[in-house]
Amino acid sequence: MTNSKNIDTFYDLIDEAVMLVYNEVSTSYLQSLVRVVDGLLESLDDKGLTKETISKIEDIYKQIEKTIFSNEDIRIAFSLLAIKGLKDSSFRLDVVTPDSINFIIANIINHFSKDGDILLDLTMGVGNLVSTISNMSENKLKIIGVEQDSVLAEVSRVGCNLLEIDSLIYCNNPVDIKNLNSHIVVGDLDNLDGNEYQIILNQINSLEDDGIFVFLINNDFFFNPKINEFKEMFNGKLYGLIVLPQTMFKDSSKMKSLLIGTKSEINEQMMIVNMPSLSDEDKVIDTINTVNQMIDKLKGMIRWKK
Repeated sequence: MTNSKNIDTFYDLIDEAVMLVYNEVSTSYLQSLVRVVDGLLESLDDKGLTKETISKIEDIYKQIEKTIFSNEDIRIAFSLLAIKGLKDSSFRLDVVTPDSINFIIANIINHFSKDGDILLDLTMGVGNLVSTISNMSENKLKIIGVEQDSVLAEVSRVGCNLLEIDSLIYCNNPVDIKNLNSHIVVGDLDNLDGNEYQIILNQINSLEDDGIFVFLINNDFFFNPKINEFKEMFNGKLYGLIVLPQTMFKDSSKMKSLLIGTKSEINEQMMIVNMPSLSDEDKVIDTINTVNQMIDKLKGMIRWKK
């Protein structure tokens, strides 16, 4: 459950503290956000801050500690704070996966996962996808994140710490990640200049036999000239494709889908599901139920086959 008042309160208090740091020390909003959250969770790095500013920030921490916030309140507020920071630093906002997509992926993971699974996010961004997955999951997952921008890696680190997520964040190019064993791999593979094919090939080798991947891909994925070489080298199974509705995207050429696959050999044709507009609640519920049945069937084939 979320509480809009609590979301606003958490956002306003953290933002006030961040602006105190931002205006006094020459760091970006995102760097100031990292510093403030680290201070809330551990101890404030007061280098360069006046005693008056330190006192104001400590008073803000006390106000936060007196209020009970749900993990979802914190997640939403932190995502909004991160977006403000991204705008301040002129980052592309597509490093933040929209919640409409987060919830679909999180639902898939919740149906498939079990306690202790290792989840690898190859395009961590500010961590809003894994925080959504963690908040929705009925199982305790161990999170490994990969983010090639050092500032975003730090933002995702403190975001996970705020939610007490068992996580480890690496600052690396996802193309270079080859030997991180995991049960579930997720990531937004759009805008990777064709490297998405190599990333999938790299990860299928270190994916557990009973694991799956769920990647957000551009709809031209299967029409790229690189697809033929990819199919020759891919030694897994592309199990399902969830085509997201056009209403999710301002530009029809930027439409995306969710690609679901596994390392296991299964004798199943690839299933394609068209997600309706989110405004049509009845059809959305029916489609989510179809996806759940699809994932439950996959889980039965690769996790309980022995």
